[in-house]
Amino acid sequence: DKNVQVDKFKITVDPVTDTPYLVIREVFTQEDSAIRLDIRPVSDDTDGSEHVVSVKIDDIPEGAVIKNSSGDTLFVNDTGGNATYTFKVATSGQATDTGHSASNGDSEGWVNNVAELEHLLFTPPAHASGDIDLRVTSTMQDGTATSKSALDTLTVHVQGVADAPILELQDVSGNAAVGVRINGSDIVDTTQPYNNGDVVVVYGQERIAAGDAAIPIAVPNASGETVELDMGTTPTYSHDAFSGDTSEAITFTLEGLPSDFHLVNGAGTAIGNFVNLAGGKTTWSLTSAEVENGVYLKAPLDFSGTVTGLKYTAVVTEADGHSASRELPFSVEINPVISTTDPIQDASGVEDAAPNGTAHGSLVDLDFGNVADNTSSEVVTHVSINDTDIPAGLELYVQDGGSWVRADSLSIYSNGVYDLSNYVDKTAVGVVGPTLENVAGTFTISNVSVTVTDGNENGNSNTVTQDFTDSITVTLEGVADMPTITASGTDGDGNAHDVNINVTYPDSDGSENHYITIEAPEAGYAFNHGRQIADNQWQLEPGDLAGLQVVVPDGSSSH
Repeated sequence: DKNVQVDKFKITVDPVTDTPYLVIREVFTQEDSAIRLDIRPVSDDTDGSEHVVSVKIDDIPEGAVIKNSSGDTLFVNDTGGNATYTFKVATSGQATDTGHSASNGDSEGWVNNVAELEHLLFTPPAHASGDIDLRVTSTMQDGTATSKSALDTLTVHVQGVADAPILELQDVSGNAAVGVRINGSDIVDTTQPYNNGDVVVVYGQERIAAGDAAIPIAVPNASGETVELDMGTTPTYSHDAFSGDTSEAITFTLEGLPSDFHLVNGAGTAIGNFVNLAGGKTTWSLTSAEVENGVYLKAPLDFSGTVTGLKYTAVVTEADGHSASRELPFSVEINPVISTTDPIQDASGVEDAAPNGTAHGSLVDLDFGNVADNTSSEVVTHVSINDTDIPAGLELYVQDGGSWVRADSLSIYSNGVYDLSNYVDKTAVGVVGPTLENVAGTFTISNVSVTVTDGNENGNSNTVTQDFTDSITVTLEGVADMPTITASGTDGDGNAHDVNINVTYPDSDGSENHYITIEAPEAGYAFNHGRQIADNQWQLEPGDLAGLQVVVPDGSSSH
């Protein structure tokens, strides 16, 4: 016989949490793009007794956002510096927490299950590039045993993507004559964004002196990194690039500038680097600092007109080489300015200034066209003189066709006014004779009215006019008139003989000095009046002619 005894006993196995480990991998994304963080806490315990308690992520950079696969915002680091957030895995059906933020003091929240940890979406800070190292800690627990954790680093590689530059236009002059028009409308003392397709005209004034101001081309230096991005909702969060972000550089080019135009800064110093010359147009590169300090267009002196085909290009380049650019086509309109200051000039001639048939004769030309513009764009477009402002003794003449004629004989004289607009360089004055013949001195023509016009050149139809009123002083210089002389001699006692000389002087106004010179045929002759000025020459004044006698030397055969 065999006796068997069966006893029952209980073996209690206390849980022990196995050391977990993390299965993570580095991820790659582009600037301003979300990337899935594949975080997988793993244990070698396969009986299902162990569960994930939490996953903690340290060193979340300022501005970063973590969302779930549905796009719900779980956590936003919206405070300065790095942050830590712990995702607790629900065990009793807790709903996933959303809308947590560092600024609200949130540092942990629930996720519904472990699977959510494998599909977290990480968005780097706005406009950030480079490597972001996230420290990930996974905590697991087997039953009531002490939990254990694993730590690893998850690197997010963010490739820089150049943001399209922001192009804005500014009116910086404070001068109504200088500014910017966009689609035909002036922007006055403001900044306005440029939209592709806008028609932009930068305008200013003609330079009439070397020190005159150049025309500002005010396009602020701005990368797209200054644009604020919407990073998430609930809570609503947006951010732009951080002040310390220097990953992008911006440069500029200006194309289509005529070769005789120059780029200067506000102090008038040349800026930019010459790139090339093609078809009379130049291309220049500009640095960010040059643009920031102000770019000005310096046109040649006395140039007015419109320069078309200019193109301003901003190029943004990321540190890793990616670039983006925008172009701003524009034209420059330079409006005319009258540089003439004294178109009406005084005149001078000689006495007896009278016409000579159809020729100019000795008329005195009048000058109304003393314009100062070096490009010859300034012209005299109107001249008029009232007949009451012409002094007695002078009369106006114009060259009509091939003949010089009195101005009052033509239709340009009406109602007491001479319209000399078509005779700017063909007007003269003559002395009314014979009363004023041989008269020297000055005459004043008062209230001469002249209009000077500039513009309507080089593609710019704008014109400007300026009226001038001034007097013309006509100075007539004296000219000695040819006298008429008759002379005869008579016999006298001994060697003395009477000399009869009669001289007639046409100019009797007292402006001329008269004297008579007599040359004897040989030495020894003497006159009772006047003075001897050489061996055989005597000089007499008109009063010496009365009673004039000559003494002939003995033996002279000349009489």
